Amino acid sequence: MLEFSHELVTSYPLDSILVVPPGDQQIQLLGDALAVIREAPFLPLVVATSTGPSGPLCFAIGEHVVEAIGVVMSGDVIADAQRIRAAIRARGCPSKRQLVRLVSRAVGSRVVTPLSKVFYTERLTRREERELLIATGLSPVAWRALYHCLKVLSDVWSTDRSVEALAEAHQVAPKTIWVRCRRLFGMTWRQASAWCAWEGLVGIGIRPSRGGG
Repeated sequence: MLEFSHELVTSYPLDSILVVPPGDQQIQLLGDALAVIREAPFLPLVVATSTGPSGPLCFAIGEHVVEAIGVVMSGDVIADAQRIRAAIRARGCPSKRQLVRLVSRAVGSRVVTPLSKVFYTERLTRREERELLIATGLSPVAWRALYHCLKVLSDVWSTDRSVEALAEAHQVAPKTIWVRCRRLFGMTWRQASAWCAWEGLVGIGIRPSRGGG
């Protein structure tokens, strides 16, 4: 967990959490942060909103983490980071609407219609399929697989179940989960299940260099 820095934002890994701390410069830093997240839409942004008896109450804002996470910071950097990370991981699976909103913010509004059709099982035109592939590097089939991966991962983030138990619950073979994580995110199941925010995984998945999935 790192405090927000305009100069360093481009070097943050996608599994970072940006934190705007309390203090005299908070308003200025928050303004800078809101401008920068347009260029880094997959990074969760957490802002200290008030100071209580035990420290500032933090919650996440923006399209990245859209609900309060209710973490009271103690001043212990490591412990606070663990609390915030756990709260972000426990949010559960994003809705299809949340996912479409995040992706369109990152790559442009032209993906709203085709991606919505993908998730609501409507037939895409050839032009829409081509636009989706060009904009995100993923085909409709790959997008459905990615969303399914997020649902499985959201369960392990909140319940810490084994991949075998999750595979059974989601009616899919464990091997399918392993293959999809490798193909979509370029990482093992263990690496993906240790991830903090689903937004960062989407950011990795839609890189056009990974092809059409």
